[in-house]
Amino acid sequence: FVIGYSAFHLQGMAADGLFAGPDAVIRWARAVVWLIGAGIVFMVLMAILMAIATAIITREQDPSGLVDERDRMIRGWGMRVTMVTSSVGFLIGVGALALEWPVVAGLNIMLASFYFGALAGDIAKLVLYRFGT
Repeated sequence: FVIGYSAFHLQGMAADGLFAGPDAVIRWARAVVWLIGAGIVFMVLMAILMAIATAIITREQDPSGLVDERDRMIRGWGMRVTMVTSSVGFLIGVGALALEWPVVAGLNIMLASFYFGALAGDIAKLVLYRFGT
C-alpha cells in the first residue's frame, strides 16, 4: 500500500510541475520524508493488527517467540536478496545521474530500488518458508 501510494503521490507531484526549478530536490526530499514516516506508522499498525488477528485465529494468549536455525537462515537470505536488489537499483540510479538524467529521476530510481529490494526480500522469505531451503 505504501509503495503504491508513494508512486502515485510522487507521480502527481511531478505532473503538477513541483519537481521543476531550483528547489525540486528539496520538495522531493520533503515528500519522501513524509512517505517514510507514513510507511513506518503503517507497518507498526499492520504488525499490531496482524498480532491481534493471529491471537484470535490461533486462540493463543501468549504466542511463542522462539526462533530456530531455519528461521535465522531464511531471514539471512531475505536480507541478502534485499541488499543485492537495493544495491543494483542504487547503482542504476547513480548511472542515470552520470548520464545526465534529471536529479529527481535518479533519486526516484534509487527510492524505487529500496522499495523493490524490500519487496524482493519478503518474497524470497515467503518462497523459502513455503518450499524449504
